Amino acid sequence: MTQQAHPEAHLLGDIGGTHTRLTLYRDGRFGSIGRYRNNEFPDLSDVVRHHLAIHGLTPPHSAALAVAGPLERDGSVTLTNRGWHLAPAALAAALGVETVRLFNDFTAQALGIPHLAAEECVPLSGGAPWPQAPQAVIGPGTGLGVSGLLPCGERWIALAGEGGHATLAPADERESALLDSLRRAWGHVSAERLVSGPGLLALYNHLAAGAGAPSLTAPPEVTTRAGQDPLADTALGFFFAFLGTVAGNLALTLGARGGVYLCGGILPGLEAPLRASAFRERFIAKGRYRDYLDAIPVYLVTAPDTAFRGLASVL
Repeated sequence: MTQQAHPEAHLLGDIGGTHTRLTLYRDGRFGSIGRYRNNEFPDLSDVVRHHLAIHGLTPPHSAALAVAGPLERDGSVTLTNRGWHLAPAALAAALGVETVRLFNDFTAQALGIPHLAAEECVPLSGGAPWPQAPQAVIGPGTGLGVSGLLPCGERWIALAGEGGHATLAPADERESALLDSLRRAWGHVSAERLVSGPGLLALYNHLAAGAGAPSLTAPPEVTTRAGQDPLADTALGFFFAFLGTVAGNLALTLGARGGVYLCGGILPGLEAPLRASAFRERFIAKGRYRDYLDAIPVYLVTAPDTAFRGLASVL
């Protein structure tokens, strides 16, 4: 028998390029989290209806969705790495809910940072955070999410930017040669092109092509080969070094003395190789500002529901 949803229940969603995660939020608690592959559904409304059906729920009062793409002036979003276009009014009508609010996915991630427990933020390096100082939030997934938190009295304001699409800069001759080659194929090489799941795969396949080795088809194949395949180790080395460069740039741009938080679904499973990589050195390798960055704490966020906590905080 279908269960009636609470009249003040809210549907929360984290809509990425590859997966959609959904949960019902009511009475201060999250319900079961459903994780669905986007390529198995024609559009988001079908994903939501499937989630409600398998959990025996009627449409909730409202929905708040974190979407991997920039918000337009009218509040709509087109996913950067998937062709779905989401408009709040049309989506509300399709789902039978009163209102739909859309947020950039890393705006939601950033808003969730103040609601994490200390044990969900694993310290990687640096000193103690400055109180009431800006914080930086960055994380590779299907794309590269970038945001920040700015203190405003007793609350935080989250930035909605597209820093993952800023131009990726090389730091040595090897990276210059790599990026020169990729520019010939792609034109513009953004940070997201290489600091993401598809970017890790692209790095491996570029190296494999140069070595006459077979290419791979999915990012997890690269990480599972780490420690056994020199090409996978080299690709991960590039990946973490580039991440360090981009994260250090973000920390300088925001003055993020409150800390840098590494989020997303990829990094928690790669803590050991991340610690052993050039990430730390590249994060602080900013010439005269090396000591400035050396003092900034860097955390690995392990909580799987950071975006949901951020969405819940604005309801």
